[in-house]
Amino acid sequence: MPPGGWVGAFLAGIAVLATVAVVISLDRARVLLAGGRPAAEGPSRTQARAVADLLNAGQIEAARSRGRESGPGPAALADAAGAAWEEPDGALHDRLESAAGCEIGRLERGVWLLALVANLAALLGYFGAIAAMLDAFSLLSAAGLDKPELLGTLIRRALFATFTGLAVAAPALAAYSVFTARIAARVRELETWADALFSAHDAGFRELTPPAAGW
Repeated sequence: MPPGGWVGAFLAGIAVLATVAVVISLDRARVLLAGGRPAAEGPSRTQARAVADLLNAGQIEAARSRGRESGPGPAALADAAGAAWEEPDGALHDRLESAAGCEIGRLERGVWLLALVANLAALLGYFGAIAAMLDAFSLLSAAGLDKPELLGTLIRRALFATFTGLAVAAPALAAYSVFTARIAARVRELETWADALFSAHDAGFRELTPPAAGW
């Protein structure tokens, strides 16, 4: 391979990783950042109580509509509760757990790729720099300092490869951190809703009791 050839290959790999990071980031931003921040525990519990009251009154469609007003996750749990509210506790628990699991899977889809992109982009940048420096040393051993312009080009490529790798890795890692934090907040919201709904059902449709640890 000609001098700098390996550097070009590593830069091409970084470009592919950058494309993957942009696509995943846009998709996850659409899913995770839409609708604003998840409600805190207090408001989430209040909203879940309102849905439970509607379910106790037999207003299934109104309860589902109220859940949709709180976001996709609460909507999924409200739908699951509405479908199993008249069934035994075990059936409701299974429905809520299944709905929460599907929602968490939807939220987490593809996020792990951002962490992979961040790691690989940084590594390819370092490998590109090493390849460029090896080319430079080979040139020095073969031609001495008779071609300083080519030597300077190879050194610039080494620095550019490192910069490019880090320029792709840093935003990918930042997006991964933002998305995982938002996922954790939505998971807490789901847990609050599931605890509240199951407690209301377990209390015999009369009142909500403080949630047990874990549901």
